[in-house]
Amino acid sequence: MNDARYYKWKTENFFVIINVSLKEGGIVVAETECYCSSCGRKLKSENGILQEDALFVKKNWGYFSRKDLETHEFVLCEDCYDAMVARFAKPVRTMLQNEVLN
Repeated sequence: MNDARYYKWKTENFFVIINVSLKEGGIVVAETECYCSSCGRKLKSENGILQEDALFVKKNWGYFSRKDLETHEFVLCEDCYDAMVARFAKPVRTMLQNEVLN
């Protein structure tokens, strides 16, 4: 049983096409296209798997903000991330990992 459906999720500068497939044992969801929200570049992927790392941000705004109860999401490629943090007044805290667990 393979009933594939495609859903397009769009924000102002970024969209992802989601491939949802029903297979034995459950539903398989794979992102097939992902774009940097800042520069608009399509991130490299192969068979629905990203072949480069990026920063994925999801922020649920709460009370005492100007965005009460809104959720904002965006993706930054590594180059745009580097450009963004270069403008910070305080540097990003960097720690080295011994292995990648996720």
